[in-house]
Amino acid sequence: MNSKFRLTPSTPLPEDLESLTDEAVHVVHSRLRRQMDAEYADGLPSWETEVRLDEVRAELDRRENGEPRLTLWSDGSQVLSAG
Repeated sequence: MNSKFRLTPSTPLPEDLESLTDEAVHVVHSRLRRQMDAEYADGLPSWETEVRLDEVRAELDRRENGEPRLTLWSDGSQVLSAG
């Protein structure tokens, strides 16, 4: 069963979590947690859901700790930027 309040493994995730607002990252986290809960109710969670949740948690932790983010320039080079 699909739900607008869950992110199934087949639902695309935003490619760049850093570009989302704090509120949007929290919404993604909430929807992934609801998906994880539903998967646990059916047995074991999907590997894809676990990986996605880890990525979102890492982004939330990065923001909470004020760590710099990695920015990709249009030429493919990388630079760390604050906040």
